[in-house]
Amino acid sequence: MRSYANRPAFQQTAAAELNSVLGRPAEEEAQPAPTLCRAQSCGRTFDRIFRQPSEKREPATTVRPWEELEGSAVSTAWDDVLSRARWWRTCMGAELEPPLESGAIALVDAGWLVELADAGGVLPPRQAAPPEAFLSLDEIRMMSPEGHCAGYERISLRIICVSHTWLEPSHPDPFGYNLRRLGRALKLLLESPHHCGRWGVFIDWISLYQACRAPDGTPQPSCCAPDGTRGRRLPAEDALFRQALGCLGLFYSHMATHVFKLTSFPPAYPGAPYTLPPTANVAEYDGRGWCFCESSWASVGNKCPDLVIDLHDTHGSDMAGGDTGEADCWASLLRAGQLRRDPPVSPARFEAELASRTFTNGKDDKPLVAKLYRDGFVERIGACARLVFAGHGWGPPEVATLAETLSTGCARNLQLLVLLSNPVGDGGARSIAGMLRHLPKLTMIIMGNATIGEAAAAALRAECEAREVDLRMISKVGERMWWGLCASVHSVHDALGLE
Repeated sequence: MRSYANRPAFQQTAAAELNSVLGRPAEEEAQPAPTLCRAQSCGRTFDRIFRQPSEKREPATTVRPWEELEGSAVSTAWDDVLSRARWWRTCMGAELEPPLESGAIALVDAGWLVELADAGGVLPPRQAAPPEAFLSLDEIRMMSPEGHCAGYERISLRIICVSHTWLEPSHPDPFGYNLRRLGRALKLLLESPHHCGRWGVFIDWISLYQACRAPDGTPQPSCCAPDGTRGRRLPAEDALFRQALGCLGLFYSHMATHVFKLTSFPPAYPGAPYTLPPTANVAEYDGRGWCFCESSWASVGNKCPDLVIDLHDTHGSDMAGGDTGEADCWASLLRAGQLRRDPPVSPARFEAELASRTFTNGKDDKPLVAKLYRDGFVERIGACARLVFAGHGWGPPEVATLAETLSTGCARNLQLLVLLSNPVGDGGARSIAGMLRHLPKLTMIIMGNATIGEAAAAALRAECEAREVDLRMISKVGERMWWGLCASVHSVHDALGLE
């Protein structure tokens, strides 16, 4: 088949249509990939299209000229490119682009991580990682929708944010224990017919610039040189690191990103072979400040419950990286690691609970983490016109926590609240009624009524009527109906004219 690169009219029309799909002005040039991120240019359709010259582009047409010039095979391939670009925009992938474009954050190719884990390797810091470990922004944009290979799509991106404990202050995983656990999970994911294709992974150690350079500027495998000297970052790397810190909440709280939690320790930890100073942080996952912050971020916004899983012991990898075979496919691993999502907590409550968590460098990190959570929370919740908390199994205590959070005035733009498939009970109904005065733009609530008594339901209806909130109480929402209800919720949302 002849290359489309030899046909200028096709190139220009293709670039114009793709820019239209991505919401990019026709005259805007694609930005170069971040430092250390790979951009394949050897005939790759995606990268060439993103990098077409902007002059004399033809507008998109209903009948595409390249269909006749190149035949049905190229037309089908181009439709696939447009489908992926539309999906990136539909899932609000553009929210994640600024730190990826600047190079502050780099996503790692999941296939590369699997190969490193299988080889018994240890995760290097970003400065010491090879360029082929990373994905370019164009490659990230063009990752197919989840389930694309199986003929269906769901609201999620092929981006995984890993939340893990640091096992030593100078290296989070010096013997590859967590890498082997993560690599096994990623391998099962990539082997699944519903999830085949490329995935990007965020892991702080390799995705952010680390203080791992020796005095002469060469990168070291850890934050400490063999003589015990602490490493450093170059000034440009330090600036990008600080930019990345302010964007972490966007990645963990994004409605379409996956979050993998590595919550268990190696069997002998903190004993040999680990070498820990007396002040090292050896608290469990839930007792660590950064882990608590990442988990809390994952509970903010509209993330589906099955996008957050715990890899605590779902596949039984041992210290040497061997697999005990407890999970032989992605579906069984997902069932074993499924987590019940917690309701979002307000910044004030988060800061109060953070006081009991420990840090390796608590004096500096504790106020920093509190500020980062507050900024991420306000940005995510404050911008939401719709919050969907369906199928989480929340009872009165969890609904009370949600009501406490929304009563702080953080969600003043909220117009639609969905609480389907949650046994809220009478106590939850009273909590919902009490928070309505703090949500001036709320237009509709959709929830179940199977666990609410008549008196509590009547009181909630009266409060909603007084505040002109349309209350839709649905009885016995079946588990298999949930995805269909999601579609209807989006339809209701559109019909109300919500943005």
